[in-house]
Amino acid sequence: MAFFRSVQESGARALLIGRRTLVLLGLPVLTSAYDYWIAADDIAPFNAACEAFDLVPTRTPDEARRTVRYVLENDEHIDVLVARSAGTVEGRLVDQHRRPPIFD
Repeated sequence: MAFFRSVQESGARALLIGRRTLVLLGLPVLTSAYDYWIAADDIAPFNAACEAFDLVPTRTPDEARRTVRYVLENDEHIDVLVARSAGTVEGRLVDQHRRPPIFD
């Protein structure tokens, strides 16, 4: 929980996505990978929040913006997708200017 709190308090617009999200919601899914979608302008604060947990980015923020993906890793592995916007399955646009809802 300390990791998720650190990300939330960083101010980065970050959204936990993928199967690990279902695990956190209490559904019986086995996976060890974390996946995040973050706003392109929030790479630095997101990485700073992860530094306290010895997670090291595989790309600089500029490289991550160009490739739209990077990894934070140590003994954990976090795939990070970087975008200015993304579409939902319902066709709604999620963009970096709107902060995703926080579930407490």
